[in-house]
Amino acid sequence: MGMYKYFQLSIENHIAIIKMNRPPANAFNLEFAEEFKKSIDEVETNSEVRVVILTSCLKKIFSTGADIKMMFRMDTQKIHPILTEVFNKIQKLPKPVIAMINGYALGGGCELAMCCDFRFMEKDSSQIGLPEINLGIIPAGGGTQRLPRLVGRGRAMELLFEGTRLRAEEALKIGLIHKSFTYKDLEERTMEYAQKLANQPPIAMALIKKCVNEGIDGDLMRGLEAEREGLLTALQTGDAKEGVKAYLEKRSPKFEGK
Repeated sequence: MGMYKYFQLSIENHIAIIKMNRPPANAFNLEFAEEFKKSIDEVETNSEVRVVILTSCLKKIFSTGADIKMMFRMDTQKIHPILTEVFNKIQKLPKPVIAMINGYALGGGCELAMCCDFRFMEKDSSQIGLPEINLGIIPAGGGTQRLPRLVGRGRAMELLFEGTRLRAEEALKIGLIHKSFTYKDLEERTMEYAQKLANQPPIAMALIKKCVNEGIDGDLMRGLEAEREGLLTALQTGDAKEGVKAYLEKRSPKFEGK
């Protein structure tokens, strides 16, 4: 595995855990963005990885997004396209990605979490939201686009205009996150769910994610075509044969990603 200054990457039981580690707030700078891209590339190309968890090494902080001190420097113009590429890559990664939000996820941190397929959040003290308007700026890491897709246009406009910070239970209620746990239980419950996904057929999961993305980002007809193509691809895999055989033999399937 690659060596990183601001990230810790571990892989076990088909699960890759990427932990951000830039104290005090995992703020994005140029080196952070470049390392992030490399870490995502690494798990994408590793055939052993079936599920990815994104989280933080810092206590009570997931990420607060862009480094405010660099906002008016040229670095911002260099960072933005790299982060946009990273966020889009996470959304399209052919593997399920879980954001384990173990602290404040504000601004770019919230935008990062929204790129993931699942968002599990610590409910004791964490907050999530896009407060950029309070600085006289706007979200620019996909926040104005992904938030309405997750919670609906009306609710998104309210949150964006007010710069609202939500606690886990509020975020859960509107569908911004999937589950909330105590700080004590967050890691264990997230790992349990990740292992459940890791036991699923990885090719089928990749095809499902591709179909969903193409349908949402395009239109119904394109999504249906992607679904048809995906089924034909899935039917030719060893995992499909194993799944059907296991069903007929009344046993649990063992998927190998082939």
